[in-house]
Amino acid sequence: MPLAIAVFTLALAYDVTNDDKKNKIIYWLGYFSTMLLHNSMFMFVIIRVLASLYKKVNIRKIILFIFLIFPIISSGVISIFSKYLSITTVDKINYTMDKGLGGLSGILTLRYGTIIIIIRILISLIMIYELRRINIDSQNSSLGLLVFFSEIVIAFSISSTFLSWNLTNRLSLVLVNLLPLLIIVRKYLANDRKSIFYLNRQGILVWIMAITSMMYYFGTYVYQVLIF
Repeated sequence: MPLAIAVFTLALAYDVTNDDKKNKIIYWLGYFSTMLLHNSMFMFVIIRVLASLYKKVNIRKIILFIFLIFPIISSGVISIFSKYLSITTVDKINYTMDKGLGGLSGILTLRYGTIIIIIRILISLIMIYELRRINIDSQNSSLGLLVFFSEIVIAFSISSTFLSWNLTNRLSLVLVNLLPLLIIVRKYLANDRKSIFYLNRQGILVWIMAITSMMYYFGTYVYQVLIF
């Protein structure tokens, strides 16, 4: 999954920084190829499709509201997708939702992991707020796609804490991959000519969070017992 998320983030980075419509097919091939690496990536492909509506303010609000109340409507949504997805994918969804430490009980059980998830969400919220403050008209530019995509993932991360710890962890892991991209976009909008390796207070927090997340992710039980 880390490789799939990395490929997806790379496709998204080129997507939001290139207005050439001829290259769009390449980005979408990148998006869909991630589902071959990990079948749960279909969720982020759907979010990317919804993010295409970033210019429609009212629809943006409706989409964000739906993701915030997702735990309430999750059973109906899953039953709809179950009719069109493979059995393997449906089983994966059920595992993520039901067997991967349910909701708040998982949050309370895995305290250190929960703290990392909360920090990921908070830092992402700060970065999105600053991007909107620097570029008020972000909804009218291709960068608005990145902002709206991030907002959907953040809203979904917050609401899924009541549904599945596993799902929240995967969503917040995508936020970790988005943070470096958000930093670069912020520097561009602020006309900051300093190197991207120059670290201010926010940059230090973001990179520490990225490194800590990787250490935590690869230090989990699953990766400690892998046999090749």
